[in-house]
Amino acid sequence: MRATDWTKTPLGPPDTWSPALRMMARFLLANRFPQLLWWGPQFCCLYNDAYIPILGTKHPWALGRPVSDVWEEIWHVLEPLIKTPFQGGPATWMEDLQLELNRRGFFEETHFTVAYSPVPDESVPGGIGGVLATVHEITSQVIGERRTRVLRELGAHSTEPKSAKEACEFVGKTLSTYAKDIPFLLLYLFDEKQQVASRTCTAGVDTEDRGCPKSIDLLATTDQVWPLSAARATGKIQLIENVKNKFDMPPQGPWSHGPSMAAVAPIRSNLPDQLSGFLVAGLSSHIPFDGHYRHFLELMSTQITTMIGNARAFEQEERRPAIDSVSPTPCGTPAGSEMRIDEIMAPELTARPGADIAMYRLRQEMMRNEEELHLKAESAERQYRTILESISEGFVFIDRKWRIGYANEQWAALVGVTLPEVTGKDLWQVFPELEDTAFGLCYQQAMKTSRPERLEEYYAPLGRWFHTNIIPSAEGISIFVQDVTERHIQQERLLLSEKLAATGRLAATTAHEINNPLESVLNLIYLARISNGQAEKVEEFLSTAENEMTRVSDIARHTLGFYRQSSIPAQIDMQVLLEEVLTVYHSRLRVGGIEVRRDFATVPTIKALRGEMNQVFSNLLSNAIDATRKGGRLSIALRESEHNGTAGVDVRIEDNGSGIPPENLPRLFEAFFTTKPTAGTGLGLWVVKQFVESWGGNIRVTSSTGADSHGTTFTVFLPLVAVKRSYQQDGSAQVA
Repeated sequence: MRATDWTKTPLGPPDTWSPALRMMARFLLANRFPQLLWWGPQFCCLYNDAYIPILGTKHPWALGRPVSDVWEEIWHVLEPLIKTPFQGGPATWMEDLQLELNRRGFFEETHFTVAYSPVPDESVPGGIGGVLATVHEITSQVIGERRTRVLRELGAHSTEPKSAKEACEFVGKTLSTYAKDIPFLLLYLFDEKQQVASRTCTAGVDTEDRGCPKSIDLLATTDQVWPLSAARATGKIQLIENVKNKFDMPPQGPWSHGPSMAAVAPIRSNLPDQLSGFLVAGLSSHIPFDGHYRHFLELMSTQITTMIGNARAFEQEERRPAIDSVSPTPCGTPAGSEMRIDEIMAPELTARPGADIAMYRLRQEMMRNEEELHLKAESAERQYRTILESISEGFVFIDRKWRIGYANEQWAALVGVTLPEVTGKDLWQVFPELEDTAFGLCYQQAMKTSRPERLEEYYAPLGRWFHTNIIPSAEGISIFVQDVTERHIQQERLLLSEKLAATGRLAATTAHEINNPLESVLNLIYLARISNGQAEKVEEFLSTAENEMTRVSDIARHTLGFYRQSSIPAQIDMQVLLEEVLTVYHSRLRVGGIEVRRDFATVPTIKALRGEMNQVFSNLLSNAIDATRKGGRLSIALRESEHNGTAGVDVRIEDNGSGIPPENLPRLFEAFFTTKPTAGTGLGLWVVKQFVESWGGNIRVTSSTGADSHGTTFTVFLPLVAVKRSYQQDGSAQVA
């Protein structure tokens, strides 16, 4: 940064920078998380050391340059994400932003979790000097998860196909859905004489193209489209470059640049030193071909070998002649025949149905292959471990007896243990505090139901948030863990932004509510002055004025309840709280001629933060008023309730407005999604959901746009007792 000649950049020399820019530059350099600052109308780049790997070979050239030059290839994606907060809009955030970056001389598949926030600067017009980008690259995690799904899908169905043809068709169908790693494929199987390889399935290519021959002569001395001889001689994966030259119409795949390389992977057979065929797999031009890519292809080849081997064993057994019955001669052999080997090994079978003999033969075949399969299993296990050690996520396997069978170093680092001290031990002994948490309940639920589970939970002993995927199997459960604390911190900052926006909206509403009674008070004082000493009239005017001022005081008190936020939860009478919210919106309801129907049952108090609950029901009521036509109706019901064994209360807010279109319902609680582009921030309902769920509650919505029956109903469930977990602006955890 010091060595850069800033006079040659739009920012100019550092001694002319604004105090805000100088402060942000120091903030960047002191931060260990990858951060990037786009400053000024040209969005010139400043960044810290942790961001350098993301730039690749563009560092240090990128310092001080406009982002449209630095990331020219993705500027069309970044421009709206940057300009929104820069022009006064809300912060932008995306959990998995897929980008094709040219940072190492080729266009690369990358994935990021990003948050873009405006940076105030009072010295510039508009008051915003730039945009701060907090960036977390998750490329290896996304690609690793995707490849694990491929291998898991192939392995889970390895015994289903009943013929080699079915096996190959399943492979083609499965791999066609993973074109990001395998843009195209051709699968060839050998004939019995090992002289001809016949095409059995394809994906991502035109079968009439010259690059997809129906058969390949393995004995030919002339060049073939796909050189299989080297792979056949070595039994190892062979790379083929300039693959586009082998097609009339080169396959494109899902990326902007089609594959330029392919791999020929051998498919082994159950016989030693013999192959079943070859897999020709296109390689993504957007992913470097490294050891991880090679291991993925080797594992995939092993899975295909197993599937085809199982299918062929089944075919061979089906082709064996069935013996319906055998009548033994006095010497114990069928008349007119010689003793067979299976009779010598198991003479008792000669008196059984042919199906028993078939099963016996199949068992003998399985025994002959057992040792080779065992060796393959060991190899596959080593390769699986290699992949699991290379991903960025933590991974742990727990068997059906709750013992920790295997874990990678990433998981050990996340949870603060060493592998030798926990491997083989009972999960609940190592982490006794997990048993009564959402983690522990999901683990036990997955073990009982064999259904995958996913959750995010705050882990108090470490003060971190974790995202967990739980995948059950017959042997136990596989758990993938990712630290998402930084994302939750960004969400808390978004919550704070929406709180400030809500403050402004409510201030405007409160000013309107107070203005009416204040005008009445002024008129009443004027009337009292001109009453010419008529005491009774003066008393009447002053009494009415006093009532109006009491109303002003009530409105002010209720409004302050929204923002006098205590960090300690208190018992809340929901009927009183709902009445207070209705008081604040009294004028809007009266002007709109909207009837309010109350159906409040006597319910227990709930324990929560009053300011958050005020904001929840203020947002819902404000939205309902906006949606309701003049002369419409609102219904508010309060009931004692129970959800999943938890006691609580239900608050139902129902309007007879125009309703929400069905296509909008799934996105209703997304951040920044709004149907009010000129007035809404798109954060109101998202904040409502965050607050409600943070207290262990839930929110449900139904809506109709029909001509005869239209309107929307929001139902909020709040438990009587809950634990609130949140983050302060500095990122420190706080539990209330």
